[in-house]
Amino acid sequence: MTEPYEARRAEYHARYLDIQIVLKGQEGMTFSTQPAGTPDTDWLADKDIAFLPEGVDEKNSYP
Repeated sequence: MTEPYEARRAEYHARYLDIQIVLKGQEGMTFSTQPAGTPDTDWLADKDIAFLPEGVDEKNSYP
């Protein structure tokens, strides 16, 4: 894996989405259908990404 699950922060985008392609090895991702909380890093205006201190009700597909 690129990084351990525990090292990742929850993120969201306002305009675009991420497309993940695994070329080698195994990867996983988490997702949530809950509304995003208050970001601790908000770059939505400049970079279309905001990070949350933790995800809410996350599901994951990590192996």
